[in-house]
Amino acid sequence: MLKRRVHETVDASIFAEPKYVWSVSHTFKLPRNIVWAALKDADTWTKWLPLDKVIWTSSQPFSVGTTRIVEFAGQQAGEYFFGWEEGYSMAFRFTESKVPFDAFAESYSLRDVPGGCELTLKHAAKTNAFALLAIKPVARVALKQGMKKLEKYLLANRHQFEKIAVS
Repeated sequence: MLKRRVHETVDASIFAEPKYVWSVSHTFKLPRNIVWAALKDADTWTKWLPLDKVIWTSSQPFSVGTTRIVEFAGQQAGEYFFGWEEGYSMAFRFTESKVPFDAFAESYSLRDVPGGCELTLKHAAKTNAFALLAIKPVARVALKQGMKKLEKYLLANRHQFEKIAVS
């Protein structure tokens, strides 16, 4: 059984290292504020990613320094948000988990486009080169499928997110 590990502390500079990074983008037929509201909603994450539970452990308003716990595949990961621009972007790193990476980080960026918005996800993992070769293509496909599921969920539940969305 894997022991819980404390991950290396990383910041946005990890996304500048191509060997660690993979990314995907999706254009939503929804305004940016609706997608942003969904990203701040704990339950929504379980609708489009293989997560069992998301628990924000910091109070709102969220910002740099916010923390949360995600549960997936029978384990937990602690997360620390090192980037936050309300309505536009968030980035976090794993602080501890059983995931066999030295470091793991994600970045979510939204921008307005005609007819909606574009969400770009960047993932970065410091681990051995063989593991990255195996993970990157599978993760890209899973994330693309996940973003389509997110859009479908948001279109079906738009009213819920319009109530909490910021302009």
